[in-house]
Amino acid sequence: SDLSDLFMGAGAEFFNGVNLHHARVGDSLSLMDAKVLSTLEMSGLQVEQHLHMGGTSEFEDIELQGATIGGQLTLDGAKVTGTLMMSGLHAGQGLFMRLGAEFNKVDLHDATVSGQLSLQGAKVSGVLKMNGIHVGGSLHMREKAEFTGKLVDLSGAKVGNQLDLNGAKVTGILKMRAQIGR
Repeated sequence: SDLSDLFMGAGAEFFNGVNLHHARVGDSLSLMDAKVLSTLEMSGLQVEQHLHMGGTSEFEDIELQGATIGGQLTLDGAKVTGTLMMSGLHAGQGLFMRLGAEFNKVDLHDATVSGQLSLQGAKVSGVLKMNGIHVGGSLHMREKAEFTGKLVDLSGAKVGNQLDLNGAKVTGILKMRAQIGR
């Protein structure tokens, strides 16, 4: 389906999942302050501008494999209780998962983020897979960010500027075979 703008937030609740598999949105998609109590299927999604999924949003599982977001993808303040699957994602201007956002399992392997990737102040309680990720700007995992799962995997990651873990808490294994700087 082709859409111009799509707004599905502001207190909207979806109990049996949402399927936007391979949908195309000409401008922006907003799920700010929404609740999806089953799978949010957005594999192959194409959004010309921004995808906003933060605020007080709550999700069970999010499938964003192979999605292309032309602008920013924001999950600031969101809560994902299941798996956030973003392998092969392309984010044109940045990926923001900050400001008290809470995640269980996060999979960003082989994703490309042209701008900044920030997990500043986020909590990830399960495995965080970022092996093979390409970040054009900086990767911020700092300032009270907590990674309490058994593994944070940055093996094969390429970060264009800096990787900042100042003030972070990592309780599991941190695999850091990454390339930092141009």
